[in-house]
Amino acid sequence: MAYSSTNYTYEKVLSKFQTFLRSEFGGALPVYIGEEYEKTRNSHLRLFVNQITDIDSKHKMILNQVDIEISIYLNIISNKSIALDKLTDITNRVEQVLYENKRDGSNYFDGQVADIEFNIKNDEEELVDNMMLSRINYNVKIPLAYKLFGFFLDSDNKNFITANNKKFVILN
Repeated sequence: MAYSSTNYTYEKVLSKFQTFLRSEFGGALPVYIGEEYEKTRNSHLRLFVNQITDIDSKHKMILNQVDIEISIYLNIISNKSIALDKLTDITNRVEQVLYENKRDGSNYFDGQVADIEFNIKNDEEELVDNMMLSRINYNVKIPLAYKLFGFFLDSDNKNFITANNKKFVILN
């Protein structure tokens, strides 16, 4: 598989946030990465990349801004004010974890909470009874460094010639 900004985001950001959040809640609150809502116990977290935007491309480096959505789901039948207090408490804890991990060396930096929404349901979330949710929109910047070895000029499906007349052989 080709190494893309999506793969890089999953490996260097989402999986790290998943680990941070799992350890924060000691396994009591399941954390998964996915595009769709999945019922996992009564309370759980979902991480998802909304958008990857190229904000500054230079020679041998690309700088992307990644908009991450962290949805916190809470299914409680009891008192709504108690449930809202619990949801607010979990949201504050998640926001604190994000604040403490807003920078990770060369993987990502400049993490910021863009906004937080409460009880705005989308698609299949609307079908779930007694569900309360909060959604944190979080932005990080990710540098992608690469090396340029030359441009391919000619090919006969096996031999590739670059701009500096070096030959590459592709074996299948």
